[in-house]
Amino acid sequence: MRILAAAVLGCACALVPAGALELTFRATTGATVTVFDETIQAVSGGFRAAVKSPLEQSTMEMDGGFQTLAWTYRVPGDQTEISARLTGRTIAVTGRFKGKPFETAFDTGGSPWYEYQELSLDRFATGPAQSIRFVTIDRSKMKLVAFNARKTGQAQITVKGETVKAVEAVLLIEGIPEFLLRSRLWLRQADGRYLRLLVPAFGGIGASTLIELVGESGALAE
Repeated sequence: MRILAAAVLGCACALVPAGALELTFRATTGATVTVFDETIQAVSGGFRAAVKSPLEQSTMEMDGGFQTLAWTYRVPGDQTEISARLTGRTIAVTGRFKGKPFETAFDTGGSPWYEYQELSLDRFATGPAQSIRFVTIDRSKMKLVAFNARKTGQAQITVKGETVKAVEAVLLIEGIPEFLLRSRLWLRQADGRYLRLLVPAFGGIGASTLIELVGESGALAE
């Protein structure tokens, strides 16, 4: 569950830059509620994104398909400062992790790298593919994790008090049996916007996690 919720970063809202889109999500695990913002802006050749909080800071460069090309990650209180860059199918990672020098390389296997899934699944929702494999670096362990998303149909859900048509999908982690962890994902049918992720308690033990879109402002100028 930690890897699915690893993007949960509480932060103070800021003014949205011109030509940028800011998304606000709320994550609920048991009695714990966290609100976080993510900002994405079109640049030459792709997109730039930022996720900020009092504890953590991330920036990303993405291509036109929202695949992560480069990523920086800082947790000053944890003495973590990481830089990663994709070359071919290899992600080279360097820096310090929890106070110790850190350097490694991950093989994506040719799958796209989506470090923040909320910012990268739009094209999957609106495209013809029924399934997709992608990878994410688990920021709590600095290990590469592979995900498989599979469309299961369409649904109408309530988002910000309004009924929205959504593409429904199942999200699985490779190496973990589906009966132990089978998350459900909803993406807006019209434009692929990430709306909701429900992560069940692992093996039925503990609390589930619900991540929901609760706000969006600005507009992404592509």
